[in-house]
Amino acid sequence: MHPKAYNLITQLSNENDYEGAITQLDNYYSDSNKLIKACLDEIRSHGQVNQFDYKGLVAYKKCLVNNHARLKAAKLEHEMSNTAAISVLVRKLPIQEVVEWKKYLAKKDKSEQCKPFLPSCNGWRKLGLRGSF
Repeated sequence: MHPKAYNLITQLSNENDYEGAITQLDNYYSDSNKLIKACLDEIRSHGQVNQFDYKGLVAYKKCLVNNHARLKAAKLEHEMSNTAAISVLVRKLPIQEVVEWKKYLAKKDKSEQCKPFLPSCNGWRKLGLRGSF
């Protein structure tokens, strides 16, 4: 068993209730709505990234990368491309990055505008998130 999974299981219950802990994990992670909400809530809770705030941008990138990985593991990564999620993602960026993002999307065809964060698109790279997805 992976050490992180073992640590999580022991945190959720005592060591004698292994089946109970697994049941708790399955109940939480098998509910796609809970997983999507948890990931998007974490992104929403991240502060605004100010202009020239490199550390803030890196922290925001880490938040996006981690939550995208969680959604991808559940085959829900498309949730990062819906209108509400994109609105939240872009709203956290400095104004100049928002302007660049809008210019970037304006050059794309309608199918890419609808799903800018799918692997075939370069939306993540345009947000300064090179090499993340």
